[in-house]
Amino acid sequence: MTNPANNAPFSVGSRIMPAVFAFLLPLALMVATSHVAQTQTFRVLHTFTGTNDGFAPIGGVSIDLSGNLYGSATFGGDSPPICAPLGCGIIFKLTHRGGGWILQPVYSFQGGTDGAYPEAPVVRAEDGSFYSTTVDGGTFGFGTVFRLQPPASACKTSLCPWTKTQLYSFNNNGLGNAPIGALLLSSGDVYGVSLGGGSPPAEGAVYELTPDGGGWTESTLNGSLDSPEGGVIFDRSGNLYGTCATAGAHNDGFVYQLVPSGSGWTLNTLVAFDGSNGSRPWGGLVMDASGNLFGTTSMNGPNDGGTVFELTPQNGSWIFTTIYAFSAQEGQPLGTLTMDSQGDLYGTTNAGFGTVFELTRGADGWTYSVLHGFTGGLDGANPSNAGVTLDSNGNIYGTAAGGGSSNCIEGCGVVFEISP
Repeated sequence: MTNPANNAPFSVGSRIMPAVFAFLLPLALMVATSHVAQTQTFRVLHTFTGTNDGFAPIGGVSIDLSGNLYGSATFGGDSPPICAPLGCGIIFKLTHRGGGWILQPVYSFQGGTDGAYPEAPVVRAEDGSFYSTTVDGGTFGFGTVFRLQPPASACKTSLCPWTKTQLYSFNNNGLGNAPIGALLLSSGDVYGVSLGGGSPPAEGAVYELTPDGGGWTESTLNGSLDSPEGGVIFDRSGNLYGTCATAGAHNDGFVYQLVPSGSGWTLNTLVAFDGSNGSRPWGGLVMDASGNLFGTTSMNGPNDGGTVFELTPQNGSWIFTTIYAFSAQEGQPLGTLTMDSQGDLYGTTNAGFGTVFELTRGADGWTYSVLHGFTGGLDGANPSNAGVTLDSNGNIYGTAAGGGSSNCIEGCGVVFEISP
């Protein structure tokens, strides 16, 4: 499999995956700024080859209590002809050993009832198992939600099998299909978003999976959303929040709130983007201890490159503030932000070859810094739509969908680390 990316465009069912191909768009190149942080150390932990280790790792990585990293590669893997020539994708584990990192594919999708093409982050549960989705495959061919559990005893080789359990196969029956975005685990239930199967003419839904006698029952909390790719989060009152990249009052996307109401949920729009304040919020939201919401728009805004914004609850309404406005040359933030214990924000952009950035909160506002600007070479290109992950020591981990190995047309992608 020397040129696995030689058959673009890649199609999953009837859906072309824009997340994977953001790095193929003819965007302006990154320009140097005075905000580049000089004290950061960048290194590549793994370069994907497009074979059994996969390629196009757009889902980012998660971290366990031992510092191991977990993620997915949308294509590649040890797959049957059903996914030829690209492969159905894998779930991987990266283990820190000595001075390096070793990648272990813990599951390779076969493209049938087990699913195909994982795009979303791999979410760790408290019991050490992991949950995620595929956008295709499953019993009915419309995507799956699954759980992966590591071996019960310590693994002495790199080939110890993990146990995969199919929680749900979507069937396009009006309850959603093509699940995407990070799953939310809460009180034993699983919450997520899907790109299809909602109430026409909408193109997405928020769903809940509830354990039911050894199986799982799906219910749709709202089926009238368009492109809700960023997933959902809870507040302390049990309300859900997310973004839609399209539709809204101005057809530029919006931030929504779902409030439990009797036997259903009430949809509220917190802000509808109109271009002047940004548009196309592909990433999800994060919330601080005070209940303020933070997110990104990928386009438009004051400087025409997207924005980072804050929504502050006040007297029953929400106050919208633009924290940072990207230029067209430096912008296009597609991923969900990450917040550290100090309330500082970290994210990624995709214009040019992309960047990892930090927004530091201070007495006089927010300070923007570029932690790494990707070159499109061995360091990777276009960091993932899932954003980045931080460990307790302040190290930053993430994936880039392209760059790295030349086995793929635009590079097979990398896993990277930025250390303070």
